[in-house]
Amino acid sequence: MCVAAIMCLCTIQMMAENVINVVPTRLTAGTEGILELWMSNEEAVKWAEFDIRLPEGITITEWDFEGSRLNNQTTGTTSYELKRAMSEDFEKEEYRLVSTDESAYIPEGTGLVVRLHVAVDNDVSTDMHNIYADSYTFFTDRKTFPKITSCSYLIVGEPEQLDFSQLTDFVPSFVVDQLNNETKLTTTSYDFTKITGLGGIITPRNPNALMYFKEGTQAATLMNGNDSHNVVVGNYCNYLVITDGYDYSVPKGFTAKDAFYKRNAPSGFGTVVLPFVPNPKPKNIQFYELAPEANTDPGYLTFDEVDNPKHECPYIYSATENNFSAMDVEIFPTGEVEEVASQDGWTMAGVYTKQVFTPETDNIYALSNGKIYHNAGSLTVNPFRAYFHTSTTYNEVKGVCIGKTSAIQSLEIIDGMGEKRYNLAGQRVGNDYKGIVIENGKKILTK
Repeated sequence: MCVAAIMCLCTIQMMAENVINVVPTRLTAGTEGILELWMSNEEAVKWAEFDIRLPEGITITEWDFEGSRLNNQTTGTTSYELKRAMSEDFEKEEYRLVSTDESAYIPEGTGLVVRLHVAVDNDVSTDMHNIYADSYTFFTDRKTFPKITSCSYLIVGEPEQLDFSQLTDFVPSFVVDQLNNETKLTTTSYDFTKITGLGGIITPRNPNALMYFKEGTQAATLMNGNDSHNVVVGNYCNYLVITDGYDYSVPKGFTAKDAFYKRNAPSGFGTVVLPFVPNPKPKNIQFYELAPEANTDPGYLTFDEVDNPKHECPYIYSATENNFSAMDVEIFPTGEVEEVASQDGWTMAGVYTKQVFTPETDNIYALSNGKIYHNAGSLTVNPFRAYFHTSTTYNEVKGVCIGKTSAIQSLEIIDGMGEKRYNLAGQRVGNDYKGIVIENGKKILTK
């Protein structure tokens, strides 16, 4: 069973209202864990009443005051009890935190009040689950404050992607810290458009992650004021920085005042898929597109020079510099990268997320640092790169013809294996393949 990764994303805005925050810690499915109740109250309160809605399969078993502010106040005459109140809504568990001493108060200010021990069923799925606390508090003068809903997100397992679109109101600093420290999190976009404020600066684990905020909020002002990159406020981003080698995704398009994509210039020829149209056109960089016509020499691919490269289109390129930039450029939602086909059955495609190809897939070739790599074994194509593929049996790449010259570039083929083998379906297979294979035109049974 995976170890649970818990991230608390509370929806509390630090205002005058007295509210309760539910703070999860790490849980493991099939065991017990602890949730903490923190109070955000500007004045001391006599008692607090709140409803808790936990995910199905997670139940409260007991509670204690260990490490809480109330623990130090618990004496022989002053103690607190967590009582279950009657509720007509059977989907909620309603509790009341009360003191047996009429002179006692729950102290003001944010702090731990009580710890809830919870049991987690084995069948709780590896995913993100909601925790809600509808809370309100009373002073000794019986003054009632407006009811506020606190929302946390409990994560079971270790998912690499999360959906933050339901996050609302204020995200406190301890939540931001948990978000920044989740080493497994590779989410490529954060939808924070429903939140109003942040208790700290968010620095995603994936440097290409986009963070979307609503205009006019404290959260948007804080992030932009810190000169953070990849912050989209409304439909505008001041500073877009794309880091080579990390996954990239744009769920919603926007305009970037300044956009940058940087990578090491290839030795010889390399491939690229651009996330935006560079302007002005980069100097000392040449782009080449797969030509639609077939080359007269079998196994060689023809590429024509392109004057104005497009976004989401795969190219071969050569360069003596490595910066792609643009000003006031439109950033489009990422979709399927355009595929360019030639008459002899070859297609050039690109990726924004890392792809791994095995011999069971179509014939896959990739160009890097002036060499051609084949998926005779495992072939990895990194983000912002392109590859060539064909479903034609036995079709192989031997080299490329680049530019307007008639010269043929015969490139070194990195195969990863000796004799080429195919299964009966005509697919390239590795040496570890078991069954009937075709090698040098002969059928061979491998065990």
